[in-house]
Amino acid sequence: MVKTKTNEKPLALKVELVKQVYKNEKTQTRRLFANDLIINQDPNRYRLDGLFNLEEDKQSHIKKDGLYACFHDLKLDVSVEPILCPYGKKGDLLWVREPWAKVPRTAYWHDPTIPHIEKDSWWYIFKASWERSTAGFSWKSSRFMPKEAARTWLRIKDVKVERLHSISTEDIKAEGVRVPVSERGGVLFVLGKADSPFKFMPESYQNGSKEGVTEHDFMFAHWASLWCEIHGKANWLFNPWVWVIEFEIVAYSN
Repeated sequence: MVKTKTNEKPLALKVELVKQVYKNEKTQTRRLFANDLIINQDPNRYRLDGLFNLEEDKQSHIKKDGLYACFHDLKLDVSVEPILCPYGKKGDLLWVREPWAKVPRTAYWHDPTIPHIEKDSWWYIFKASWERSTAGFSWKSSRFMPKEAARTWLRIKDVKVERLHSISTEDIKAEGVRVPVSERGGVLFVLGKADSPFKFMPESYQNGSKEGVTEHDFMFAHWASLWCEIHGKANWLFNPWVWVIEFEIVAYSN
């Protein structure tokens, strides 16, 4: 029996998303395929044929073990070179990159309740859990966070590939999306911004009719608005292929 290797990869999350992970409100993330891949240059041209795991095979032209997505080019009627998932496979670990700072341990040693990772004479601290003054330091981008500073580790429970608009109601909830409601139970919409969720509701609803409107319509509209806020409306309209990573927390310091 071949023992499967467990890999460790970084996963960058914004402050709001880190907080949702800790509250167990977010257990999925969707990530775009790399920009240099042909899949999302014309998403409609390709069909997903499936995913497969591959252990490193020196006899194969595929040299890296991991999870691969297989696509078919509908225009040329040929298979596309399998694409390796950059985040890993089921069972692999993800260490979370988040906004952070590095401060002398002596600055806050008197309060060990502050979430931190200690390294030599320094503390790594995190914006998502910080409730004090930031005098004397500034927050650094998650992109530059070193692995030794990671306080949150996630285990991948599942990986799938789908078009962005194919998301289910349950998966929208797993992405951390919540629909704001009034005290009377009515759905609240933020109007006046370019990509308000209201603009993604069915046309009949925008024209004043609530007939036939479902929970999915409300969830989908707020999901669309959130995606546009991060990636832009042009990307949303393109309906690209995305990696869908489902995860669970295995270690954290909150």
